Amino acid sequence: MPREFLYLLIIVSAFLGSVISFYIRVAKSRGETLFCPTGSDCNLVLNSRYSRLLAGIPNEDIGLVYYLLIGILYVFFWIYSITIPVFDFMIFIVSVIALLVSVYLTYLQAIKLREWCSWCVLSAIFCVIIFTSTLYIFLF
Repeated sequence: MPREFLYLLIIVSAFLGSVISFYIRVAKSRGETLFCPTGSDCNLVLNSRYSRLLAGIPNEDIGLVYYLLIGILYVFFWIYSITIPVFDFMIFIVSVIALLVSVYLTYLQAIKLREWCSWCVLSAIFCVIIFTSTLYIFLF
C-alpha cells in the first residue's frame, strides 16, 4: 500500500476526529445538549465522571490535541515526502496510546455507563484507522 494513501487516510481521519472533538468542546462549553444521531444519550456519556482524564483534562481537549498533532505532522510528511524512521516509531507509539485510551473509554460506555455516545464511537473508529495506518507505515 503506498505511503501517500496511508498519509491521506491518516490526515482525513485526523481532520474528522478533530471536527468531532471541537464540536463536543464547543457544545459542552456553551452548555448545549449534543445531538446524538443514534438516539442514545451522548450527554450522559460526555458529562459523566469518566469524561476527564489526565488530571482532569476533558477528553475532547485531549482528542483535539491528538488529532491536530497527527494531522499536521502527516500533512507535513506528505507535502515534503519525508520519511524519518524515528518519527514513524514515535507517532506509532502515540497512536497505540490513543488506541488504548479509546478502547478504555469504549469499555466504560459499554460496561460502566451502559450508554453509547455515537460521537465517541466514531472518534474511536478514527483512532483505529490512524493506529492501523501508522502500524503499516512503521512496519513497512
